[in-house]
Amino acid sequence: MISKSYQLKVNPDSLAANKILASRYLQKSDNKKAEVYFREAVRISPKDTESNLGLALSLIKQKKINDGVSILRNVLKMDPDNGTAMRYLRQLGLEK
Repeated sequence: MISKSYQLKVNPDSLAANKILASRYLQKSDNKKAEVYFREAVRISPKDTESNLGLALSLIKQKKINDGVSILRNVLKMDPDNGTAMRYLRQLGLEK
């Protein structure tokens, strides 16, 4: 099996590899590295809801609340019924 890091060296525009690495960094609470890879995933596919949610969460965990909230609201513009975005906003006390 080829590692995701190797895949990024071969193809830095791999949406899947960026998302997987970002998610792994997020799980390890390395939110800065998660942000980097989620930003790259969003650059590759701006309307990818999962990447946007991950980016928002990584920002919120770094206390960049306004940036994270902005992305969550953007997700709701793309997908008004997105339960994850609504839940994150509720947890921040911004939605009912």
